[in-house]
Amino acid sequence: MGTNDNFKRLAMSENGFLFDPQTGHSYTVNEISMEILSCLKRGMDESGIIKHIMDNYDVTEDQIKRDYNSFIVKLKQYSLYEETDKELAKKFKK
Repeated sequence: MGTNDNFKRLAMSENGFLFDPQTGHSYTVNEISMEILSCLKRGMDESGIIKHIMDNYDVTEDQIKRDYNSFIVKLKQYSLYEETDKELAKKFKK
């Protein structure tokens, strides 16, 4: 079963600095990535995050989908994000 506890432990500053107290690693992200991460920490799903970003930023749906997917790939590369069983099942239904 997938879990997203890894990114939930990150400490986030307002200027895009992330710190993982468990590993000691730090990361820097842009404003949209911070917003995506904040939404993920609140338990929002992909469609909710995309709608939220489109409602609050001047960005097209195609662009935010690309940015979202790119950011999720990066989180996975750093072992900060795993898709939940529900998210995986949704992808296989498409």
